[in-house]
Amino acid sequence: MGNTTIFKPAKHGVLLISPLLKAFKECFPPGVVNILFGRGRKICPPIMKTGFVDVLALIGHSSSAVALQDQHPNKNRLRLVLGLEAKNPAIILPDADLDLTIQECISGSLSYNGQRCTALKFCMCMNLLQMNLTLSLQRLLII
Repeated sequence: MGNTTIFKPAKHGVLLISPLLKAFKECFPPGVVNILFGRGRKICPPIMKTGFVDVLALIGHSSSAVALQDQHPNKNRLRLVLGLEAKNPAIILPDADLDLTIQECISGSLSYNGQRCTALKFCMCMNLLQMNLTLSLQRLLII
């Protein structure tokens, strides 16, 4: 079948990935992108134990990646990529609505006091946006 992907979304905000799932369906042949819903601790170990997983990309903590890696029968052959340690980026493009983007970045980083693993931890933008973005964020965050 070639390269396939198993995508296990986070338990919160699953409805927000609907546009992404639609794009997957439109862009890839059936069976290339497979979506699994449920608790990762329950559904991921049996998949890892098969040994058919070649690459593991994880946004969560390294302890989670190590726990999954330990389930793999050939863990020395398993490549780990995208180990962000729950340091989730906001990637801001030049055509973004900056007012909306700033509100969403604040909400995404400070909701639940920033204690969610899915909270935004840093913003990445083009140099030409940096000053406007920084000043706008400062204005809104000063109490």
